[in-house]
Amino acid sequence: MALFHETSSKYSNCIIMGDLNARIGKYNENNERQSKDTFINQRGRELIRILQTQDFSVLNGATQSDPLGEFTFSNKNGSSIVDLCLIKDSSHTVLDFDVLTDPSSSHSPILLKLNPSAQTKETQIPMIKWNEENKERFLNQLTQEMISVNNSIQDFTQALRISAELTGMQKYKTLSNKTQCHNPSWYDGECQKLKKATQYSMKKFRNAADNTIKSNWRNTYTNLRQKYKTIVIKKKTDFTNNLTHKLGNAKRPTEFFKALAYYRPKFRQQLTKIPTPTHFKSHFSDIFESKITIPESPSYLIRDEMLDRDFSRSDLDDAIKKLARNKAPGPDTIPNELWKSLEPHHREKLLICINHQWNEERLPENSSEIIIRPIYKKEDPMLPKNYRPISLVNTCLKLFTIMLSNRLNVWCRQNNIISDYQAAYKTGAGCPDHVFTLQSALQCNLKTKKSVVFACFIDLSSAFDSIKATCYGKSYRK
Repeated sequence: MALFHETSSKYSNCIIMGDLNARIGKYNENNERQSKDTFINQRGRELIRILQTQDFSVLNGATQSDPLGEFTFSNKNGSSIVDLCLIKDSSHTVLDFDVLTDPSSSHSPILLKLNPSAQTKETQIPMIKWNEENKERFLNQLTQEMISVNNSIQDFTQALRISAELTGMQKYKTLSNKTQCHNPSWYDGECQKLKKATQYSMKKFRNAADNTIKSNWRNTYTNLRQKYKTIVIKKKTDFTNNLTHKLGNAKRPTEFFKALAYYRPKFRQQLTKIPTPTHFKSHFSDIFESKITIPESPSYLIRDEMLDRDFSRSDLDDAIKKLARNKAPGPDTIPNELWKSLEPHHREKLLICINHQWNEERLPENSSEIIIRPIYKKEDPMLPKNYRPISLVNTCLKLFTIMLSNRLNVWCRQNNIISDYQAAYKTGAGCPDHVFTLQSALQCNLKTKKSVVFACFIDLSSAFDSIKATCYGKSYRK
């Protein structure tokens, strides 16, 4: 109570909520409050004295959603109101107060609705959500749209968008700062059914007028609540054990990280202050925009039959296979699933479009536009450099660059371009190779107690973005 008194004295306008373990009965300073709990305990009397001296109002039993003052605590021994909501000079910000139900606890959650000073601005953006059930309709519609497609990637992607829209795959996503909550993976229909039954018994208990009926419903509620808690613990334990088994027996990295994803935090830190869009744009422009003027006829231009030839159907099919599902698209809104669903005759038309663009030696218009999603990392949230830029690339460009990458990898291997010490972007190589090399070096050089090994780990800031564009061609020319 001393801490409560100190807080209420320090702030002239405040809201205090929670389990105060104080029963104040039908204390009613302004004759506007009701309460089903008529008992006043010692802590309740102390709290009443503070409420009277500090000009606090009690919202329990004084709002539209809680007109009778519902119990906030119930078990087999009885019920009481110990979870309180107290306000001081904040009545103009309060919309409503309510006592909810929670089958997992003896305490009922209390909900306070406030009137925000400013309305949250929401923006809707179009997106395409792949629906496997509509696949046949989509492909039939795409076949019709192919009639008007010239040898242009823009025409082909436009046909994909139109077909997706006409077959009900185009949706609108609302962007806002609201945090969405979802049930955990193990929370199935059995849990939901038992939760509803428990909430129903609590509702009957609250509305019962006769004391005998009220007591019966309270016993029913406490029994169902205990059963609900037991089944929730069992479901969660079984799910965790199964997940542990998957982590221990994963044979591929994708299986391991898919299981590990459950333990990642579902909600990111809500930042109250972030850089303005102008600051973000200025920061990323300095990183991404090239200050180098590339001549129209570069001196390092080379001709190679293997690199310059048209792409084949197998090149396209291999690239489409590498497109991952459930990935966010770029400004073109086309998900990878649309490319992966294409029938052979659609792919033949797409290949013609790609080779036409390839022979013209230019990228499709606006294909290199990306959406940058800054993800906060650490330290000062007002500095744009403390955000990781996640780039959402148009999937048509991603498909094209995969085809280029596959061709360059083969060419580099045949011409011994890539160093044997490099593991990244090499087929059949990766981090395990470097880990094995490091472990071998440690084992070979730490055979005696006096042996010492020095290792240097370097993390370059914006490593990929700092490479000059002209260096690529010069490297291949060498």
